[in-house]
This record gives sequence, structure tokens and C-alpha cells, in this order.
Amino acid sequence: MPAAPYQHVMVALDESEEWHAVVDRASDLARRFGARLTLLHVVDQRALAGGGEADVPLFGMDEGRSNRAAAPSTSDPAPVPFSLDDRLMAQAQRFLAAVAGHVPDVPTEGVVVASSTIAHAIAESARRRGVDLLVCGAHRGHWFGALVGSPVGRVVREMPCDLLLVRLP
Repeated sequence: MPAAPYQHVMVALDESEEWHAVVDRASDLARRFGARLTLLHVVDQRALAGGGEADVPLFGMDEGRSNRAAAPSTSDPAPVPFSLDDRLMAQAQRFLAAVAGHVPDVPTEGVVVASSTIAHAIAESARRRGVDLLVCGAHRGHWFGALVGSPVGRVVREMPCDLLLVRLP
């Protein structure tokens, strides 16, 4: 029995120069399956908070809902005002807009989230959005580390869907 086609592909991106290879692979798969494509970028919240507490949600930055406060779970610390530093968030939005322009033939949604636990933010975003395939890049020289202790390794352990790792130089 053939596998069901993917309906929602998400690609987790950083701003490294290799993003083209990862996006090309994800958009090709989205085209082949007629799937939705979500571009995800996680801003490391430690950069926003300047060494502040981990996993503190920012007002207005929960999964693309720009004008509502994120509802913290019982384990989350109190939210930090969005005005803390919106430059990195705006830069991330511009980056995803440029990436979306790279794949004009595939409808895309750009999502920026802030978290100090990047792997968890990727997995949780995939879970919330009903993603059935996540595409990530992984550098060749770090495959063992990627599968054991890096952010990609943590994504592998938390991922609620299939995962495609694109080998990068």
C-alpha cells in the first residue's frame, strides 16, 4: 500500500547561506504532493532577552498571531513585553519574506517564533499546525552530533511527524 501524500510540509530555517538547498528540497516536495508549505524561523529568545530567563513567551509573537498575548502554560514564566527588542523579530520576518520570494510558485506561510529552546519550538510549531513532514538542514561534518546532541538531534526526538534532513556542506 503506497504511503499517503504529505499535505503540510514545514521547513525550519536559520539565516545561514545554505537555506537555499533546504528550501529547494521542501518546496519541491510541496509541489509534488500539492502540499501547503510553511517556512519557520525560530529567533533565539536568549538573544532577545540578553541572557534572560529561558522559554519566556513574548507578547504578540505566539505562532504568528501578531496582536494577541500568548497564553502561557502553567509551566511557562510570565510573558516579557514584545517591546523588549522587536528588531530581531522584524529581521526574521524580512528573511522569511525573501525566502518566500525564492519559491513564487508554491503558496507559503511564514512563521516566526521566539524561544530559547529551538528544538522544542520547532516540534511544537509542527504539532500545532498539523505538519506531516518537517524539512531541516544538517551539516555533513556534524552528523553524529546532529543525531545525538545538537538542536537537530533534539528535534528528531520531539518531532510528531516525518523528518527529512537535507545534507549541507
